[in-house]
Amino acid sequence: MKSCIALILGGGRGTRLFPLTKDRAKPAVPMGGKYRLVDIAISNCLASGFERIFILTQFNSASLNRHIFRTYKFSEFSHGFIEILPAGLSSENTDWYQGTADAVRQNLQQFRFPELENYLIMGGDQLFRMDLHNMLRNHQRNGSDITIAVIPVSADMISRFGIVRLDQHKKIISYREKPPMPSEIKDMVGDRSQLPEGLDHPLPTPFYWASMGIYLIKKKVLEYLLRNLKGDDFEHDIIPAALQSYTVTGFLYTGYWEDLGTIPSFYQANLAMISQRPPVNLYDNQTTVYTRQRHLPPSLIINSKIEGGLVAEGAQIFNCTVKNTIVGVRSLIKSGTVIEDSILMGADFFEPELDPVRSDPSIRIPVGIGEGTLVRRAIIDKNVRMGRNVIIDNKTNLNFADHSLFHIRDGIIVVPKNTVIPDNTVLPPIEDTMNPDAHD
Repeated sequence: MKSCIALILGGGRGTRLFPLTKDRAKPAVPMGGKYRLVDIAISNCLASGFERIFILTQFNSASLNRHIFRTYKFSEFSHGFIEILPAGLSSENTDWYQGTADAVRQNLQQFRFPELENYLIMGGDQLFRMDLHNMLRNHQRNGSDITIAVIPVSADMISRFGIVRLDQHKKIISYREKPPMPSEIKDMVGDRSQLPEGLDHPLPTPFYWASMGIYLIKKKVLEYLLRNLKGDDFEHDIIPAALQSYTVTGFLYTGYWEDLGTIPSFYQANLAMISQRPPVNLYDNQTTVYTRQRHLPPSLIINSKIEGGLVAEGAQIFNCTVKNTIVGVRSLIKSGTVIEDSILMGADFFEPELDPVRSDPSIRIPVGIGEGTLVRRAIIDKNVRMGRNVIIDNKTNLNFADHSLFHIRDGIIVVPKNTVIPDNTVLPPIEDTMNPDAHD
């Protein structure tokens, strides 16, 4: 495995995940109660034997740097490492990363390993489990210059992906980036005879093969393309150009995969983990998802009703009802509270009991969820201070809103990190519920 290094792309500003990316890079966004998005990509690499990993990032990378430094430590007898490569200006690079391909282009001088033969490239905001070593074996066995992991998608999803057409040998013979409608790609409908045997879930009819943004590329091929093409993006520029001169094949994947680059996809993928058969099984010794070891105490749950949920370490839940909700590390939920269909990201610290007289008036509300509060269909980011008898419930189904205390994306309320919500607050405010289009 020394002949291949993994490059995890940190992405751009992450505007579609705002406000979760307001103060952190997209790969550093918490998920699943205790993990970060980047942990999924790293864990897939490590489980598949790829131990030389670079993370290319540009925006708000401080929390990502801390997480990587505290979490991933290799033995001094190992050749493995995880290194962050932030964008930086130099005599050769006079601008920030302009796209996924440009991010790799600007760092080629960092990848000087004499035994290097292939690059594995992927995003840092995907939820999936895949044997990437099997993908490498296929790449080598087929003699491919480029291998792209592809997944079957329905017709209503094609505008989100690069769509490929495979021949009988799984060679990619055409590619369309985010086609607007199926009528424009009638010749690219997937062939069911190419599907693996024993598929345990039905596929839509028709289906199309979509790029997952996971590539294996020969070293010489990638470096030639990046140095001789002006394009800055793999999907828009590099892959379409490579089809003209190189052997590009598809690696067929039919398991669960989700791009977590938007608030709705992030919300749905997190709550999908609350199941007896979650799409990504966290309770399997063979598919460990690694993250920071925080050495927290067990969660304390007193006189509470929990109807489906994930409760991370260090949570304290008193006399309340929690339904279909992820409760993050160090979460504090006080008496009389009802939380449904939500994601609580928890807190970065345990807070001592506040003195109501001497403490700073701006933070007299403790970190956590106050007594008698109602939270429905919301994402509550870390270190939020929520007072008593707060109501967070999008009763009139506002689709989009921006407010000093919250944001709404596709009907999902998101409360940003470190927000302070006073007692008896109703979100969205009454004036907004009277006018559902006020912030559209």
